[in-house]
Amino acid sequence: MNPYLPGYLSASVLHLQVLLPKYSEYYITDSLSVPVSSEGEPIEIPRLIAPMVDFMSAAARSGRASDWFRTHMTAVVEVTLGWSQMTRENVRPGFALSG
Repeated sequence: MNPYLPGYLSASVLHLQVLLPKYSEYYITDSLSVPVSSEGEPIEIPRLIAPMVDFMSAAARSGRASDWFRTHMTAVVEVTLGWSQMTRENVRPGFALSG
């Protein structure tokens, strides 16, 4: 395994954990409006996390970090389930969303 890989994977999981509550507030519960940048563009949290998820997926598929994934599997699964929730935008019209 490359010496930098465990640190990058740990940082990715940490960033995903830290951003998840804001994702939930802005996209899942719609309790807050999506913030905008100084240019007036919406800050799209899903676009921000996509590279981290892609990196973690590639590392998992390569098998180079299997020891790290075995040790951190609970955190990876929990954060993955959190980010896989459907947003109100993704729900079909006429489909009842509980909560």
